[in-house]
Amino acid sequence: MNDMSPPPDLGQGPISNVTPIIGRTLKVSHYTIPVRLKDGGMLLFNSRTRNLQGLTAEEAVQFSKIQALPNFLVKERTPVLNTLYSDGFLVESHRDELLEVGEDYFSARNDDTSMGLTIAPSMGCNLACGYCFQGLNKDNEKMDRQLPDAIREVVAAKIYDLNSLSVTWYGGEPLMGKQAIFDISDDLMAMCDMHGVNYSASIVTNGFLLSPRISKRLHAARVDFAQITIDGLKKTHDRMRPLTSGRGSYETIMHNIETSLNQSPMHIQVRINVGAENIDEVPDLIDEFIAQGFDQYPHFSVYCAPIHASTTESGEAFDMSVAKADFTKKMIAVERKARAAGLMSEVAPSMGFDGLCVAATKNGLVITQNGDVHKCWETAHDPKKRVGSVYNMEDVDKSPTAKIWDEWTPFTSETCRSCKILPMCGGFCGHKFVYNGAGDEFNLPCPDWKWRTAEYVFERAMTHGAVEEDQWLPEETTETACQSGARHTMESLKASQDEVIERVNRVHGFEIDRDFLLNGDIRDWEKENLTREDQKADQVELAK
Repeated sequence: MNDMSPPPDLGQGPISNVTPIIGRTLKVSHYTIPVRLKDGGMLLFNSRTRNLQGLTAEEAVQFSKIQALPNFLVKERTPVLNTLYSDGFLVESHRDELLEVGEDYFSARNDDTSMGLTIAPSMGCNLACGYCFQGLNKDNEKMDRQLPDAIREVVAAKIYDLNSLSVTWYGGEPLMGKQAIFDISDDLMAMCDMHGVNYSASIVTNGFLLSPRISKRLHAARVDFAQITIDGLKKTHDRMRPLTSGRGSYETIMHNIETSLNQSPMHIQVRINVGAENIDEVPDLIDEFIAQGFDQYPHFSVYCAPIHASTTESGEAFDMSVAKADFTKKMIAVERKARAAGLMSEVAPSMGFDGLCVAATKNGLVITQNGDVHKCWETAHDPKKRVGSVYNMEDVDKSPTAKIWDEWTPFTSETCRSCKILPMCGGFCGHKFVYNGAGDEFNLPCPDWKWRTAEYVFERAMTHGAVEEDQWLPEETTETACQSGARHTMESLKASQDEVIERVNRVHGFEIDRDFLLNGDIRDWEKENLTREDQKADQVELAK
């Protein structure tokens, strides 16, 4: 059953044209997650197949008996068992599901037919947000003149193997280097069109410079998605996201959103960074978007994200963070309101691994304005954590920083290995695994699905009319019921870090420790260990 379909009542559908299961020894899939209902019924969600199914009270009792068994022999063909088996809630007892998920994960992670570039034409910014992960002392250095040519060379070296290239324009504020965006886009689009490679692009911008002309020019550069942050109503937003001059930014950004929606088909998604200062104002901000008529545009949406201190430079984020559980409770009502207004899509699991961002993929690179190459957006402001330089790509894979990213996987963590949503999470955020220690206790990698498993399953079923709101069982609150398993702790993250460091040292012959991981400067290592082409030439001459 497609997970977009409403969950039917088990036992009502035909049982023809299904795989015979009589005589098979089955078990409940590790990735089947039950959510009990107040009337005794049950919802089942499988994070691998993404299927959702409803059980009557009688069927729920039968399923609970099956769930308590390590495996069972099917002696009788029934509609319930056939449906559970065909939709992946039951699997053959001999199957190693973790191994299968690992094969899917590494196949996707090592795919060399797609390439993801995050390019920061400027790490400077015209706003002075106190909680920014880059801190307030940003690098205002302009883009190297040679950088567009170097980026073209990076793509040209891969182009014959690619089916798709996706580019994210990032910063700082990327529109402070808008001409570089347009020039590089023209070159990459032409190269991809010439070789039959699908090209797409998006931008993360504060929106202050997103004039109608720029919006239309971006769309012409195939930037079809823009993320813009609004953190509250005017007074709150202007306090949290002021210009570097101290003036407010709210009115200009809201105006730019409105004109862009009117004059460009580019999708605009507003991100609301939620912290202690504005958490109670988020419902009012949703009302404001509706009052502005943004709900009438199909290419406008909203999502909420918790403020957290992901780096030592995160400033006010250390004080603004709210507990994940508190954020979760508040956001359930907010998101339901936004979905009712058409500002947020229905709850749905991703169809791939969320953790396969640019940091985790084989052809994923983050390139800053000075030519530094990183694996993650959140280290782009910190040259100490780069993996190399775009001007010397042959050395990029040699550094211990690069090897740390290569060796990190969710499968190095027992918490992830046992997690029931691993097939759609995939570790979610590698940065929080690799560099946590610079952050705080709220900077844990588990996604919202981990904190709201039952709530999301129930919400999805309710959206499709399979359950009513009064069927929710309060005891199933994910915070306490933990249907998908244990969540990460600072201790589990440290254990994962230690395992990755040990593997990097053992497999690649390095001698690094946790202090190097969190505080070391890769540039010192590069000076000592990496040999540039001109140095190689000198050595050849000396050898002669």
